[in-house]
Amino acid sequence: GIARFILKNRDPRDKIGTTDDWGETADAKTVLEAAPELLPAKASAYLNSRGRALFQSGFKFEPHCLVKVAGYQVLANGNLGITTAPSRHEPWRSEGVQTGEVPASWVRNLALNEGMFPFHCQLEGHAGIIPLTDAGEPDPARETNPYWVKAETIYRRYRTLGETTPATLLGRLDYQGKLTRQTGGDAADITLRKVLYNASGHTLRACRVEPSAIAESKLYHFLCSSADEAAYLTAILNAPCLQPAYRQSMKSDRDFVQHFWHTVPIPKYNPRRVTHRALVKACQRAEETAAAVLAVLAQNQPNMKQVGRSQRVRAALLEQGIAQCLDRLARRLIRDHAVRRYDAAHPHPWQSQ
Repeated sequence: GIARFILKNRDPRDKIGTTDDWGETADAKTVLEAAPELLPAKASAYLNSRGRALFQSGFKFEPHCLVKVAGYQVLANGNLGITTAPSRHEPWRSEGVQTGEVPASWVRNLALNEGMFPFHCQLEGHAGIIPLTDAGEPDPARETNPYWVKAETIYRRYRTLGETTPATLLGRLDYQGKLTRQTGGDAADITLRKVLYNASGHTLRACRVEPSAIAESKLYHFLCSSADEAAYLTAILNAPCLQPAYRQSMKSDRDFVQHFWHTVPIPKYNPRRVTHRALVKACQRAEETAAAVLAVLAQNQPNMKQVGRSQRVRAALLEQGIAQCLDRLARRLIRDHAVRRYDAAHPHPWQSQ
């Protein structure tokens, strides 16, 4: 037979650099480990008739110096006086921050990777300038709004000239319809919920949000047919025992994207099935715990980053037995792809981060 191995860094903080000599550093910095047994690839029920995943990537939220709101004040006329956040990379960084006046309806709370945790998404404080109407159409007022005219001028100054490069800033935000498809229509139905998960990382994390929440490109999103279906999917995507299966679907060392929908047989939500309903309840308990943990962290450790906050949430879910409940239910539902027991060969994914 064929033996499979994985080449791993001995120390995640000491990777082989671009200037290192491979022959001299490979043995010192890496180690070969036996690869886990390959799981059978079975498609989930969340593919469309063409075999494509129903979850789609969000919109490209940049450049920050033109569209990310760092602060605003309500003006006498009802509009908002905004200040943008600086961009980190050139050429946008050289533009610093921008100020101006925009309609209040343009400033929308966004679902960003930095504010998305297991079972919770922080929408407040993550706002962007999105010049669309409530119906999800480009707002004609953008053509005469002084701030947006200035932002478009700056964008055209620095945009590349490739054939696929959008000609306008709004066109860049809505490239391939990834912004407008998240607005209008069912996005106004407050009885529904959207599920989000991270496009990349070491551990999959998921949450459900109101349908009007707009997700950036570092997240994948799907508007479910009911709030209960969203809770069911959120519980399944966060289940610790399925994390190895999700990771094994990766085609790189960091990107989940849509791969696991083709390899992990997640069933379609069925409210008549007891296990499905139990997962909904487990999600609701987990959401309460996550919200409580994050509220305390916001008060006591406001500078803690997403990774640290997510780890605190998972630790609380383990302590309260909710993680164990998720595992029991997930194992009933997806037997062949769930870790049956945690041991040295199969460490708990939340305790080995």
